[in-house]
Amino acid sequence: MEHSVVTPESNINSNELWLKMSQFSGQPQEKFSKLQESNVRLEELTSSQNKTIKNLQEGYAKLSKFLEENNKELNQVLEEQQHCKRDREYMDQDIKKLFNVS
Repeated sequence: MEHSVVTPESNINSNELWLKMSQFSGQPQEKFSKLQESNVRLEELTSSQNKTIKNLQEGYAKLSKFLEENNKELNQVLEEQQHCKRDREYMDQDIKKLFNVS
């Protein structure tokens, strides 16, 4: 690997080099600080997102349980309705027999 050395004979004089180097001073620290801030914000967002996911999962579980119970009740009502319908049909047949109606 070749290293370049700044000498008075080089194309860039020492004042220009100093100016270029001074432009970058502080930037790594600023970038690091911004990166740290970004990481903190990302952790906050991730935490918030995880809480949201947990709440959604809990809500889904509650909704599923509610729907399952509601479905059982609905099936019971439908079954009772079928029994009532059959009872009604039997009663209609009995009435027709009783009054000799075809």
